[in-house]
Amino acid sequence: MPARFTQDDAQIVRVLTDWYLLTAEEVSLLTSRNIVSVRNRLRVLGFEPRKRGPWTTDGLQYLYTTAYERMGAVLHYPAQKAFDFAFDEGWLSNRVHGGKRDLAKLPHDRRVVQFRFLLRHFLGDRLHATQHYYNVYDNWGEGPDDHIMSDLFFYYVADNGRYPPFFTEIENTAEHSY
Repeated sequence: MPARFTQDDAQIVRVLTDWYLLTAEEVSLLTSRNIVSVRNRLRVLGFEPRKRGPWTTDGLQYLYTTAYERMGAVLHYPAQKAFDFAFDEGWLSNRVHGGKRDLAKLPHDRRVVQFRFLLRHFLGDRLHATQHYYNVYDNWGEGPDDHIMSDLFFYYVADNGRYPPFFTEIENTAEHSY
């Protein structure tokens, strides 16, 4: 029996295209869905074939899954098919190109997600954040490196009704090794 894409799957795809690199527990938290059903649907949305009795069913290929020992959990992130679906649904204002992530960059990417969760904890629904727009500021010089590649752009609705914007750049350097 082939796998089907459901409305609940659309909710999971929306969360993952917005947040990128999440565990099943985080997807469950963000969607307010049962962890068991989230794990099952993440398996269906992935690339790996699933054994269902005498049949083997291919995944729907919306998500990549990686077991990363340093993170201590299985991480899920969107494939190009998920970004295309999100754009078609109007959840993204621009097309986003996604592919397999480099395992060496996962600790950096997880720090961005963890920072965003901290912001969400303190600001709640007032937080509006995106990780889709990388070249935020590029007007201070002529050189090829005279721009800032932002990891996270966010703003929140302040008590006075204003929207102060911020961007976050988490440097991925080897300063700890010397």
